[in-house]
Formats: sequence, structure tokens, C-alpha cells
Amino acid sequence: MKVFWNENYTSIKYDFDTSRKSNNIVRLINKTASETPAKVRVLQDIPAIEMVDPEKTSDISKTEKLINRWLHPTYVEALKTNNNPRLSQSQGFEWCPNTYEFARAHTHGLIASVDQVLVNGGRSGSLSSGLHHASKTSGAGFCTINGIRARSSTYSFRF
Repeated sequence: MKVFWNENYTSIKYDFDTSRKSNNIVRLINKTASETPAKVRVLQDIPAIEMVDPEKTSDISKTEKLINRWLHPTYVEALKTNNNPRLSQSQGFEWCPNTYEFARAHTHGLIASVDQVLVNGGRSGSLSSGLHHASKTSGAGFCTINGIRARSSTYSFRF
């Protein structure tokens, strides 16, 4: 089973559960059975988890296009530049130069995971977080990007 993650998932300075928990999960997945605490040992029963960098399997320009098509351009620009701190920090995080890359990584991993299942079947996942409370025009509840829509001739999904 492929699970998508890369270091951009935790690349912002703001130290909070949403910005750090994927590192803890990666460490847990990479532990051997003898190192895994008994109450989470069930993870060892999951068939071979392969950690995959979404940027190595899925074109990030697809994610960029979806972000730019669905989110308000003023909000996207604020995430990239902090030209509007009210928007760039609307999810509750202090802005840093990696804010946009951080949010885009979580979205990209989710898209890569869906693509993986659609192309190859089976199961897949992403250690993405901070998605569901945000809107087209701002973040909310520690979530930065939400509402990405993708359409093709074979599938349609919305996050």
C-alpha cells in the first residue's frame, strides 16, 4: 500500500498538531514490530506500506492548476507572499515563507493518492491534514486549502 508524504508536509515554522503529526506517523510506520508500542501494533498488520513522495509520482502542476482554478486568487497570493496577513494566517498559523508549499503538499499528496487508486486499484493514502475547514477564500480551523475540484473524462472528486 502506497502512503504519500514528503518533508513539505511539515515545512512550516508553526509548531502545531496539523503541522507536525505526519512526522510522528512516518516514524511509527518505519519502526520495526519490536519497537512499535503494543496498542498501535495493529499497524504492522497492514500489508507492506511504501512511503512515497507525491512529487515523484504525480505532476505537481496538476495540483497548481486545481488550486488556481478553485481558490480565490487573492487568497492564493496571500499564502505565497503574506501580502494580506488576515488571509495568509486565517487558518490560525503564523505565516512563513513555506506556508503555500506546506498547504500545496497536503493537497498534492491527496490527489496523488486518489490517482494511485484510480490507475492501479487497491488502497492508498496520504498523511495530509489541515484540509476540511478551509474555504475558497480563506483558511479556518487550522486548515489552509479545501474545495479542490478535479474533473476528467474518467473521474470527478472534491475535497
